[in-house]
Amino acid sequence: MIDITLRDAIILFMGSIIGLLASDCLFGDIILRFLKSMIKFPFKLLTWRYYDNKLNNTSELSRFYDINQFQESRMAMNCNIDTYWMNFGYWEKRRDDKEGIIIISGIVIFPQACSRMAGKLAEAVNMQPGNRCLDIGFGCGDQDIWWHQHYGVDIIAVEVVPSQVAVAKRRVRDLGLEKRVQLMLGSADDLNFARATFDKIVSLDSAYHYRTREVFFSKAYALLRPGGSLGLIDFVFNNRKSSLLQELVKTCASKFFLVPKANMVSMDTYALQMKSAGFCNVRIVDLSEHVFNGFYEYSVNQYKRYSGLIAPRAFIQLRLVGMAIKFVGRYTNIKCILATGDKLSSK
Repeated sequence: MIDITLRDAIILFMGSIIGLLASDCLFGDIILRFLKSMIKFPFKLLTWRYYDNKLNNTSELSRFYDINQFQESRMAMNCNIDTYWMNFGYWEKRRDDKEGIIIISGIVIFPQACSRMAGKLAEAVNMQPGNRCLDIGFGCGDQDIWWHQHYGVDIIAVEVVPSQVAVAKRRVRDLGLEKRVQLMLGSADDLNFARATFDKIVSLDSAYHYRTREVFFSKAYALLRPGGSLGLIDFVFNNRKSSLLQELVKTCASKFFLVPKANMVSMDTYALQMKSAGFCNVRIVDLSEHVFNGFYEYSVNQYKRYSGLIAPRAFIQLRLVGMAIKFVGRYTNIKCILATGDKLSSK
C-alpha cells in the first residue's frame, strides 16, 4: 500500500506555494481555495450563514466547474483528448511486479475507471433499452453517451455549467445522437418536466450541490413513472459521531466545494430522506474502498509516468489532489455511496 510520506508532504507544500498560486486550472483553484481558508477560517467559523450565502444561485457552480479552467488537468487525468470524464472512478487493484507500482485491475486509464462507476450506477437502477432516463449533472456528456451506447436508453439530461453543456452538445451532435441524447442547460433545483415522465433518474457525483438534496428527492419521485428508479453516486458522512477535525472538514467542504449545509448528512439520514420522499426498497452501498485509494494510486502512477511529458503543472496538481483524496478516505468520515430507491408500481 502506498502511504503519504515526508516526501509527499514536501511536494504538497512546495507544489502549493510554487505551482498553484499562478494556476488557472480547476484542481489548482481548489487547493488554493483550501490554503486561503486556513487563514480566513477562524473568522468565518462563527456562523454557517456565510457558507450558504455563497450558494444562492448557479453562477458560482458555473464558474467553479467551467471547462476552460481545467483543460490541463483533464489531460493529466485522461491522457486522451477525446474524453472528459471527471468523476473519481471505481477501482480494483493488483500489483504489477514488473514495474513495482500499483496498477488497477483491468484498468490502465482513468476513463475506464469512470465508465465503470457509470456502469455501477446503470446496473443499480436496471437501465434497459428504450428506458427514458433523466440525468442531472452530466458534465461534458461522457456518461450519457456511454449509457446510450451500452444500455440503449433515451436520455434527457440537465447541466448547470454553460461551457460543459456546449462541449457535450457538440460531442453528441458529432455522433449523430441528438434525438436519443437530449442535453439542456438547467438546474436540479428547477426541473420543469411533466409528472411521471421518466423510467430512471440518475445523478453521478453531483447531488451534494443541489439546494437541497432532500427537496430533489421529492421532485424526482414525482417525475418518475410508477415502477421507476432513482440512483445516485454521492458523498455523505458515516453514521458515527464526528470528531472536531471531522466537523472542521465539513465546514471547509461546505464553502469550498459549494455544498449546502443541509446536504451534509449521514448515511442513515440520507436513507430516511429518500423514504420520506416516497421511495421504497432504498439501498445504500458504501463504495469508498474502491474510490479514494484507487484514485490516489492512479494519480501517483500518472505522475511517475507522464509528469515530464504533458502539462507538468497539471501533473503536480493531480498529485496534490490525489493526496487530498487519500487523506479524505483515510482520516475523515466522508463516504462515497451508491444509493437507489424505487417508486411503487401502480396497482
